[in-house]
Amino acid sequence: MIRTRLLALTIILASATAASAVPIKDASSTTLPTIFDHNTGILSISGVRPLNITYIDETIATLLDTAFELEANLASSSSMGGIAYGLFDSGSIVLKDSGGVDLLVGSLVSLEIIETQDGIGQLAAYGSFTVNEVAPSFEWELSAGSIVDMIFEVEPLSFDDFATQSFEALSDITIKPIPEPLTLSLLGMGLAGMAVARRRRR
Repeated sequence: MIRTRLLALTIILASATAASAVPIKDASSTTLPTIFDHNTGILSISGVRPLNITYIDETIATLLDTAFELEANLASSSSMGGIAYGLFDSGSIVLKDSGGVDLLVGSLVSLEIIETQDGIGQLAAYGSFTVNEVAPSFEWELSAGSIVDMIFEVEPLSFDDFATQSFEALSDITIKPIPEPLTLSLLGMGLAGMAVARRRRR
């Protein structure tokens, strides 16, 4: 009887903990060492930095010594008026805690990088990825994510072509959860259904 009650209490406490978990709104890291090699077409970002996390209730937490790793493969490049543009269409993204445990493992879907202004050595990027694995302690609730607010401070400053030039940089990256297309479609259908129901009530 006592064991049964203890088991029931444990289940209740576990359920309460799960219910009270607050999902992540976004996570960011700064000054990550970055290398692009035009000979291989591989962009590699890898560094151990604090990971700043904002939750959907706007509370903030910092995970110290978090490894942020991103690798992407160049699919195409172009330059217009000295402004460089590169499209990357495959790769990976991995976050590890200070103990080397995977917090998030994902597959890069796309990454677009463009020079913000000719000759100043700054690139900006955005992209998307699917999530393959998430640690229970990392409150990333959706199965996809977006790469936003990604800024590269590059050398050389005169970089203007992914096809013929390599660069080194320090990158600031923010990622955030996004619903997959199917989830978005279902959400859209649900909103449409609500709209129809309201019209009928009128």
